[in-house]
Amino acid sequence: MMNSDFKTLLKGYKPGTPQRCGIMSLIPILTDKPYQEVGAVGEISLYKDPAYQTMEFKNDSSKITIIPHGFMFLTAEHAQDRVVPSAHLAKAGAITRVDVDCLQPSQGGHLQPGLKEWRLLPSALKLAAWSHAGDNQYDSLWNDMRAYLSNAGVSGGELIMFYKHFQKDLDEFVAQFEPVKNQVGAIIMFGNEVAGIEVTPNYEIWKEMWKPLVRDSYGADALVLVKKGYTQANRALINVDQIRTFEDLEGAVADILENNVAFARSVMDSVLAETVMAEQKEILDDLTLYDFTSANYKGQGVMHGPEHFIYLTAVPSNAPDSNQSRRQFSSIWNDQNPYSGNEFTL
Repeated sequence: MMNSDFKTLLKGYKPGTPQRCGIMSLIPILTDKPYQEVGAVGEISLYKDPAYQTMEFKNDSSKITIIPHGFMFLTAEHAQDRVVPSAHLAKAGAITRVDVDCLQPSQGGHLQPGLKEWRLLPSALKLAAWSHAGDNQYDSLWNDMRAYLSNAGVSGGELIMFYKHFQKDLDEFVAQFEPVKNQVGAIIMFGNEVAGIEVTPNYEIWKEMWKPLVRDSYGADALVLVKKGYTQANRALINVDQIRTFEDLEGAVADILENNVAFARSVMDSVLAETVMAEQKEILDDLTLYDFTSANYKGQGVMHGPEHFIYLTAVPSNAPDSNQSRRQFSSIWNDQNPYSGNEFTL
């Protein structure tokens, strides 16, 4: 067991200027020292589908690859869609056998080897997935999934129905955000409330995970909140009656940017102070996978060596359903340590 805090977990990173669309905001997480010694998620493919509660993945990369939490297959095949309820470390060029959960109570059949078209689980189902990880039961998520679909106003019990029903809305929603320079992650907010924290090892992996995270995971839940009448956060607006010159406009825009930074700082102050208890789950060479909890968050992380986290995923540990509001907020290395300094502060 390891004691830490989010300030330590995010050492070596810094926040960027928030992006907003409707009720959802992204505070970019940036670094100028990405970790490159890890394979892309796209290098993971289905090797064998031997049982409804088990899958075997092949890592086609020459490097260790992180199978992210919520890694899922939603297909048009006459086969059972599946999700990986816990992150895993996959050895380079090897086969990794993992516990999975089914996402289609009314569908049978096994998926074909070689499948690579993956997505990510809605963030509102993350806690349920972690609670069932490793239980060797294929139907563990069915009740949680049905409740999620019912809350979203989607009939049936298969998660793919949600994405079919809201495909146009989700495509329009994700188009409002974009990755920025040096971005490897984000703090995601719904209104004034933290909905999740996500960090990936490098720019390339963030770009391949960005759309599944923003669209399929957090965007899906933001859309449900909007459909249920969740109000938008207060946001700074330009008072056009006071704009007379370009200088007035520049000043008003500068004020908005300053307010955005102040908003991000208030979020940081609350999150970074959280004490974290981390439990070791897997070790592969110099990477270690942890489960972690704090007073208000639960998640997983992969640490490189003794002090730098290259992968994080966390959500509020007491997250209620989407018609309620969430919690609100007004070296051991040598001299060549690439992670020294750079505390996560604005």
